[in-house]
Amino acid sequence: MKSMFFFFFFLIAFKNIFAQECFPSKDNCHTYLCFEMQKECGFQSYPIHYGYKYCSKFKNFEQNFSSQGVLWSQRTRQCLQEGLLTLWDVQCSEVKNQAFGQHAKCYYDAGFCDLKLNDKIQIIRLIKKELINPKLYSQIIQVSGMCFDAEIIYQELQKAL
Repeated sequence: MKSMFFFFFFLIAFKNIFAQECFPSKDNCHTYLCFEMQKECGFQSYPIHYGYKYCSKFKNFEQNFSSQGVLWSQRTRQCLQEGLLTLWDVQCSEVKNQAFGQHAKCYYDAGFCDLKLNDKIQIIRLIKKELINPKLYSQIIQVSGMCFDAEIIYQELQKAL
C-alpha cells in the first residue's frame, strides 16, 4: 500500500515534467509515465501495471545479460515505447491489446533470434510470473518460431512453469 501511495504521489508531484511531449528512450522508462499522465488510464492499465513495471524490471536486470542481451533489452525498450506512442487515439480499454500486439515484432526486430541461449533463459526467468498470460506465452512461441529454436525455448518455458 505504501508503494502505491508513493507512486501516485510521484505522478502528482511530477505531472508538470511529464505534461510535455513524451520521448521514447532506450535508457529509461519515462514514456510509460508520460503516457499515463496524459491519458489517465489508471494504475491498473497497461502503461503502468505492465509497461512501466516490466520496462523497469528489464532495465534493472541488464547487468545479468551479456553485452548482446543488454543491446537487445535497450532496442526492445525503445521499440515498445515508440509503439505505445502510436496509441494516443486508442481507448484506454484497448491500449493493452494493441500494445501487446506490438511486442513480438519488437522482440524480433531487436535481435531476439541472435541472443545467446543464456540471455534467452534469463529473459524467461525474468517474466516467468507472466507466463500464465496467454498473450505473452503465445508471443514467446511466435518469436521463437521465427528464430527456429522453438523447441529449446519451449523446454525452458516448461521448466519455468
